[in-house]
Amino acid sequence: MLRFGVFLSAIPLVLAGAVPHDWTASSAHPCIAAGMTTVRYAPTPTPSARPVAFTSDPKLATIKVQIVDSPDLADLVIVDDAKTADAQTCGIDNITRLVTISAQPVPGEPVVYLSRETGADYRVYVVSKTVSLQHAAALIVGARGGHGRLAAAAL
Repeated sequence: MLRFGVFLSAIPLVLAGAVPHDWTASSAHPCIAAGMTTVRYAPTPTPSARPVAFTSDPKLATIKVQIVDSPDLADLVIVDDAKTADAQTCGIDNITRLVTISAQPVPGEPVVYLSRETGADYRVYVVSKTVSLQHAAALIVGARGGHGRLAAAAL
């Protein structure tokens, strides 16, 4: 009878272990701290979110972001090395900037060319299951105010 009781008490633990990690994972959105400001990716466009569009034509880009193979070369490094996300990282406060990925370019807003080509404004290194290269590029563009070094040099 004791074995049966131990067996029954172990069932909830087995079931809890079988729940996929994605069901229990934090729904936090990618974010970075940039000085005294936090930049967070907003999955849906909001009036306060800065739209960042992407292009496959470098001539149409206002900012170029290079994908690099080494974290030592990157301006922004994102690596999944923790089993769970800290719910308190990048909390929303008065100086949080939101960025979102726009399907179409918005006049006056950044248009990013993301590639492995050298000569970019910013460089990103991403090894993540949850943060895409586009998310990382949008975050660094949002952190830098949406202006690239190439655009500033043209002024």
